[in-house]
Amino acid sequence: MSDQIMIHVGTIGQGVWRSPDGGGVWQKGRGVGEQSVRSLVVFPDDHNRLMAGADDALLLSEDNGSSWSVVDSYEPDRQTWSLAVDPSDTGTIFAGGRPGVRRARGGGHARGGRAGEIGGVGGGGVI
Repeated sequence: MSDQIMIHVGTIGQGVWRSPDGGGVWQKGRGVGEQSVRSLVVFPDDHNRLMAGADDALLLSEDNGSSWSVVDSYEPDRQTWSLAVDPSDTGTIFAGGRPGVRRARGGGHARGGRAGEIGGVGGGGVI
């Protein structure tokens, strides 16, 4: 049974790792480098798509965590601590962290535009 369980793990300073067999074998995701990744979310309408919140960027994988690309970048002190996909519009992602909550549109694709701040939310926003 464990050979059917995919696990994704964000790390401090080592990017994103994944295990396609429930923890037996681990593979480092390509394209993340030595980023610290504090949050991960799987898109509810496509389990091959994941988003990661890193120290200075939002990262997207469309191949179940094998490779990653930057879809939005920001200042290093704006770490992302939590991510959520809007279940009624999977093209909208909310990222909570410093200094608050950001909203990214376009399903994690850069062509959808950069993330925008949501006003009235204090620092350290958690979703």
